[in-house]
Amino acid sequence: MNLAALRGPAGHEEAVYIHQAEGRGLVRLFAQLGAAAPLHCSGVGKVLLAALPPQEARARLARAELSAYTPRTLTTLEALGTELARVAAQGYAVDDEERELGVRCLAAPVRGAAGTVVAALSVSAPSARLIPADLPHVAAQVQASAARVSARLGWSGEG
Repeated sequence: MNLAALRGPAGHEEAVYIHQAEGRGLVRLFAQLGAAAPLHCSGVGKVLLAALPPQEARARLARAELSAYTPRTLTTLEALGTELARVAAQGYAVDDEERELGVRCLAAPVRGAAGTVVAALSVSAPSARLIPADLPHVAAQVQASAARVSARLGWSGEG
């Protein structure tokens, strides 16, 4: 699992990995602590953007470089707006091979005491192992873990 927070000046924001717990499988994916992920094509980035008012998220995306990392990367404001609305509604984000082919990531918001999203908790796996049919079950687990972290930060789960 990875924990990431927003960093950077307007138009150049990114998600930076601030903590990690390694998996036990033989094939593991990891992000180097301090490494950054683009907001538009990472699970953690989408969670952080979806927590903002839609107009603010759109403005940030409009100032950012929406590079295509794979053929699956969303690179238009319209597609990203639709995706962020979905993330906000379902309470988690999926990076479906958008940043790297063969890698799928699922992320959920971590809230501070006031209820605002302060970070994103994610799990990444080879796409052959984290298949679309498993996403709802994995999402529930990641959301439960994010809720436990949020509770430790003082969030009551209300509001």
